[in-house]
Amino acid sequence: MVTEIFFGTEDEQDARFVQLQDCKHVFEHTGLDKWMDRNESEEIQFKKCPRYSILIRTSLRYYNEVKKVHNHFEEIKKEQLQMSNIGQVLIPKFRELKSKRGQCVEVIAGVKKIESLLSTYTRPRYILPHCLNAIQNQLVILPTIVTMYNELTQVEQKSWQFRDCKISREEVHRQLQCVQKFLMQQSLTDQQLSDIQCEIRRLNCTIRLLKLHSLIKEKQITITPEEQERSDKSASYVYHSGARHNIPKVSKEFVDGFSKLITFFEKKYKLEGITEEERVEIVKAMGLQKGHWFKCPNGHYYCITECGGAMEEAKCPNCDARIGGANHTLRGDNRLAPEIDDARYAAWSDQANMANYQF
Repeated sequence: MVTEIFFGTEDEQDARFVQLQDCKHVFEHTGLDKWMDRNESEEIQFKKCPRYSILIRTSLRYYNEVKKVHNHFEEIKKEQLQMSNIGQVLIPKFRELKSKRGQCVEVIAGVKKIESLLSTYTRPRYILPHCLNAIQNQLVILPTIVTMYNELTQVEQKSWQFRDCKISREEVHRQLQCVQKFLMQQSLTDQQLSDIQCEIRRLNCTIRLLKLHSLIKEKQITITPEEQERSDKSASYVYHSGARHNIPKVSKEFVDGFSKLITFFEKKYKLEGITEEERVEIVKAMGLQKGHWFKCPNGHYYCITECGGAMEEAKCPNCDARIGGANHTLRGDNRLAPEIDDARYAAWSDQANMANYQF
């Protein structure tokens, strides 16, 4: 006997009724079927009793709907586990980046942002795939940007005038910051990622060119007109390349040719720096703390032992320039060489002395 009209079909002559096992409520089957077919939300969730919102989990009549929700939950759990595993793989790469950044203040904010995102992978929650892809891209590209920032600090002259363009150190620094800011977005298309890689190639070539001419100036080398022409052409290309000047972007083929040009200059004029392996071996063999390595006005390296403070002057064995200093004070035309031992300041300095105290 029908005692209540709920869906409006209960008093029809052919009405049939279904009992939900989860809550024991009885409903007319056509009205309940329409209720179950509704999609009020895009959220993945079990259907509920239309009367008291009790979750429907065990009804045989709606077994397929219940099974579909179960399958969705299992897929989410599986994907979350995969995300967590990938996140754990990325953590060592992040630590490597964190140690490499040194005192590169430009990337500190970016590193902190990645650290915050990576911490979510250790929690039981779903992480969107595009966030994971963004972190992967950042951990691949940021170490290169850190290296470029550090190399740019070795370029002492503020700007260089080539045949048809003037390249300034500050402008390259600003462009590198723009690339980094763009990279730190949460989502990048394949085209945007390709554009970033092209711009990094261009800026890397620019920095290498500025470093080359800095060494040429330091060593007071006069290059031939033909060599200057090749250098000017390279400078013009890396300066004007890109859509803004309707010149093709810097390609991998150009980078290969450019590297050969740099190698040619380095070998001909003996401008090669020491390799990373050689640097590590030298520092290890000397057994000194950071801050003992310096360079003369022409860029030749030398070491001050003992306390690390300059107490006397001498001649550079490579070029006879004056090196050292007096009363723990380095000559004004000599400089610290952080590229040798990653020092932030000289072993004998106000900064080093302050580091001995805890505040």
